[in-house]
Amino acid sequence: MKGSVHFTNFQNDIKELVSEFTIDKNVFVERKKLLKDLNKLNTELKNVTNDFEKGEELIKKLSKKLNDNKNDSGRRKLLNKKLQNLVIEFEKKDVERGKLFIDELDKLDTEFENNINDFGRRKQLIGNAARNIKNFLDQNPKTVINPDTAKNPPTTENSDANNNNTPALEAENLQGRSEEQ
Repeated sequence: MKGSVHFTNFQNDIKELVSEFTIDKNVFVERKKLLKDLNKLNTELKNVTNDFEKGEELIKKLSKKLNDNKNDSGRRKLLNKKLQNLVIEFEKKDVERGKLFIDELDKLDTEFENNINDFGRRKQLIGNAARNIKNFLDQNPKTVINPDTAKNPPTTENSDANNNNTPALEAENLQGRSEEQ
């Protein structure tokens, strides 16, 4: 399948992000609010745009902010490498994937602006974004990196794939509620 090698490599990058930026469940108080935002993102995936330039700009801004943060050089370097890999993925012009990343990165950019000195919060946000992207990819296994899709966006046969309450996110919501009690 055309682009399947890129797709497999990309999935591995996402899995590494999720693994590396694991959320410490006992630290973050706004987790439930962020999960609600991620649930909303699932309904936005249907509104595909072709604004790849905005996505690349956001990635580069996040990368600079991470470079400016001196709290944890090891994690910072790893995340920066992953963000640079995303820039390469944007160059392939996959419309659905581009929309997903632009929405996620826009939320991350806003949160980073509001939490300049809180590197722990940044790790949580990256973990949430990476997990949501991974969930989308798992639910849409036929999606591959293919420049041709920019002209002819693929259609999703199973409308449940874009359902507002995916099992994974619903489980996160339940977990978030139990932690707050």
